[in-house]
Amino acid sequence: MAIASFVLAICCILAWVIPFIGVPVCLASIVVGGITLAKKRNPIAGFLGVFLGAIFLILSLINAVLGWIMWSPEFWKWMEFWEGF
Repeated sequence: MAIASFVLAICCILAWVIPFIGVPVCLASIVVGGITLAKKRNPIAGFLGVFLGAIFLILSLINAVLGWIMWSPEFWKWMEFWEGF
């Protein structure tokens, strides 16, 4: 399970760009890594799975929020305001 957590964490590196894919993959990496750390089998790969999963989960959530903001009409009204300067 430690290798699975590490592989999922590596997939998170690519998947965080698309939040609908990145969030579940990163959460799976964190959960599987946590189970591995609890069983104390191959703790290095388990720790890397949890660590990388958490970092890219945060990036994926930031990406989702920024994407939501940029798709809102209020954002573009605000951008039009600044074009006059």
